Amino acid sequence: MAESVLIDGTDPDTYMRVTNIRGLIGNVQSLGGDYATPRYPGMTAGDRWAGSRVLTFEGMFVGSSRADYMDDARALAALVWNDGATYTVTRTIERVSGGDLTTVSTGRYLSGLDSIAQVSNDRGRVSFDIRLLDPYWYASSDTTLSAITTSATPTVAGDVATPRVTLTFSGATAVQRLTNSTTGEWVEVLGNTSADTVLDCLAMTATRSAVSVAGDVAHNSSFDTWLTLAAGSNSLALTGGGQVVVAYRGAYL
Repeated sequence: MAESVLIDGTDPDTYMRVTNIRGLIGNVQSLGGDYATPRYPGMTAGDRWAGSRVLTFEGMFVGSSRADYMDDARALAALVWNDGATYTVTRTIERVSGGDLTTVSTGRYLSGLDSIAQVSNDRGRVSFDIRLLDPYWYASSDTTLSAITTSATPTVAGDVATPRVTLTFSGATAVQRLTNSTTGEWVEVLGNTSADTVLDCLAMTATRSAVSVAGDVAHNSSFDTWLTLAAGSNSLALTGGGQVVVAYRGAYL
């Protein structure tokens, strides 16, 4: 299967002949952190974080008539604009082993489609940009690990460390801490035996019985996430009793 990109389940090729998609694979913007110190030559390394990325679609409208050409142009514009709202962008690419890889990201119209280079009455060159708000492509569904009561060494799929991690703590009243020795990160929460405590490590939210308990959480990782899982093997350990269930989505470039 050749690679494809769908916008909320619709292939732009429905309305245009897509000849190239720039940004389909690649590194993200590296933002933040590095700074200059007075009277010190060079730069001092600071924290860096992953920014957004842009997909550029290039191709042609090929209509069976002038009216068909205009219908396709309007339909594609409506699909990509989507009233300014976000949509799910689904990417499928081929791999030598493991079968086709399908991943998703959140996108929104950025630019283009406002000027079409017409080459005949019913044909015109066109391009448009979609900004992907997520820095990475993510697996289309969660992978849930077996409950951890002491330690585990799961292997996480993906190209880079993923921040898309959900932790469900239960079965203890003491402070429960999950440590990832592979990344050097830990996150802890005050336990509760009457209801599960669910942490969304990317959104940095914690709920118990639909009530926020974010004030019960502490962590040592960077400001933009509570805990990540490295691509490949991870060494996880739970202290404080009870158990934790880890769910994640692998992150891909």
